[in-house]
Amino acid sequence: MARKPLTTTELDKEIPESARPLQERSLPIGSLVPNPRNPRTHPEAQLQRLTASIRQFGQPRPVLARRANRMIIAGHGVKIACERAGLTQIRTVLWDVDQATVDAFMLGDNRLAELGGVDADCVRELLHEYGLADVEAIGFSAAEVEELRLPMRPTTSRSSRSRPARRSTASGSR
Repeated sequence: MARKPLTTTELDKEIPESARPLQERSLPIGSLVPNPRNPRTHPEAQLQRLTASIRQFGQPRPVLARRANRMIIAGHGVKIACERAGLTQIRTVLWDVDQATVDAFMLGDNRLAELGGVDADCVRELLHEYGLADVEAIGFSAAEVEELRLPMRPTTSRSSRSRPARRSTASGSR
């Protein structure tokens, strides 16, 4: 008789913690070490917006660090923003890999993010629908939002798309 596939929770119970290649933890923020070879820079304006985001939403996405030495692989700016926001713990995924893999992944992660684009009409639509008050927390300046809030071009593909119900944001959630 074939064995039923295991759920993630059941798998976690069967695999010893030390054998898992990825582990999520809440760690003291000072225990993470920036990678001196990180090519990504974080201008002050970006860090201010990222800090505002952490203050409004918390930290739903963990940083990624090498398990052996807690060196950051992805999330250098998030760590700085969490420190500025006064957090003492930071959600972290520890990855059991060698330094060459860390450096290659970090380089690719940064580069691949640069290759993405933005659908301005979709951003306009979201801003119109949700009317977010703290635009800095979502990465925009007030001037950028005003520019984007100019009349939208009519679209048929987006108007038929359903949106989840608007949620109110409670401070401190996340």
